[in-house]
Amino acid sequence: MKYVSPTTDDRPLWDLLFSPLAYPAVTAADELGVFDALAEAPATLQELAERKALSRRAVHALLPLLASTGLLVQRDGRYHLTETARNFLVRESSFYWGPVFMLGRQVPLTHDAVLKALRKPESAARWDQLDPENPTSAWSEGQIAPEIARALAAFMHANCLPAAMVAARCAG
Repeated sequence: MKYVSPTTDDRPLWDLLFSPLAYPAVTAADELGVFDALAEAPATLQELAERKALSRRAVHALLPLLASTGLLVQRDGRYHLTETARNFLVRESSFYWGPVFMLGRQVPLTHDAVLKALRKPESAARWDQLDPENPTSAWSEGQIAPEIARALAAFMHANCLPAAMVAARCAG
């Protein structure tokens, strides 16, 4: 059999393959304050592990993984935030994505969840596990539980603010 080179790069497929590892790494790093710590001062693997009281071995796996996603960059052995991380992963930022991650931890997207949603959307609704009422109907009727409303509003704010700012500039 003679092989012919593919006509495109397979990087998007490798990115997909590793994304199930990257997303939980980002959400765990967010929850542990890794991005905030690096915003205060870039650090080596050892320095960050000590500063945050984390496993050095785990940090040795985490920081290169985060760098491979483009959220960190390594210079002279120290890890620095990229502009993307500084804009969206530091808690003090107006564009902090923490609420998106929080909701994602409550309603995780997994292979099984996607299959269930595609096969039987009504039975796969994860919202029923968070609140006995359908949040879409409850939201539009003004009957949603306050804690769910806060979480959804924070999610929408974090998820939509940058795009809303661009849309507002373009409309003027």
